[in-house]
Amino acid sequence: MLEKICLIVKKLLIFSAVYVASLFTLALILGLANVMGKSDTIDTVAVLSMMILPIVAGVVVVRNKYPKSKTDKHVTPQNVPASSDTNTSPRVNQALNAQSAGSAKEPKKAASVSSIVPVEKTYRVAGTSFYTENIMTLAYENPDYEKTKQEIIDDGMIDERIWKYGFYTPCADLVPEPDNPHDKNAIQVIVSGLLVGYIKAGSCAHLLKVIDGGRIRGVDCEIYGGPFKIVTEEYGSENEYEETYTLKQEDRNFSVILHVYEEPEKK
Repeated sequence: MLEKICLIVKKLLIFSAVYVASLFTLALILGLANVMGKSDTIDTVAVLSMMILPIVAGVVVVRNKYPKSKTDKHVTPQNVPASSDTNTSPRVNQALNAQSAGSAKEPKKAASVSSIVPVEKTYRVAGTSFYTENIMTLAYENPDYEKTKQEIIDDGMIDERIWKYGFYTPCADLVPEPDNPHDKNAIQVIVSGLLVGYIKAGSCAHLLKVIDGGRIRGVDCEIYGGPFKIVTEEYGSENEYEETYTLKQEDRNFSVILHVYEEPEKK
């Protein structure tokens, strides 16, 4: 609405300017005719001018168009090239191209999220001793392992295993290995692209069924093992209230535990 009002006002201003300019020109012509002593001509020109000038001004206003700049186009999917914007995603470009070709279709509805709650099951990975090097690739040193016995006591870490290594454990992948010469049902456990062991034979048949049915919703991995120290609290035999602390250092084989979230089989 405001744009229309501005356009009308602009046309009225143009009309006024043209009319005033025409009157000024007419005044010059009448003055020249008066000097030349042609009074009859002056009267005729004045009458005709008063009739013609408004018409001329109106025609100028009507013919006065305001074409848009060539660069000021109305952007539609038909006139936007797919590659005109490097920040536009390929999916957006494909949608624009499809619409311009007249082949756009109704977008498919998003698949409904399953309301079935997955069940967490725990599996201990076998054969980890053969893949110690791969497991150590995931390790980082635990700064608490450098603490002295007194520091461990002061920090309240009594009876707690303090491992030398911690492990980066992103989600694991379960990869069936049907070509395994020992067991065609073998399932590899892959962590960060590294083989760290196998699912125990007794669980493979079940897990293969879950994998084939697409019912695995996630696999969390937990790794521990290697050197550790522990401070234990003991009481003296002579005085039952006298506390004594003992620092022990031990070493354990690496263990890999999987927490697999399985969607129950539909009945």
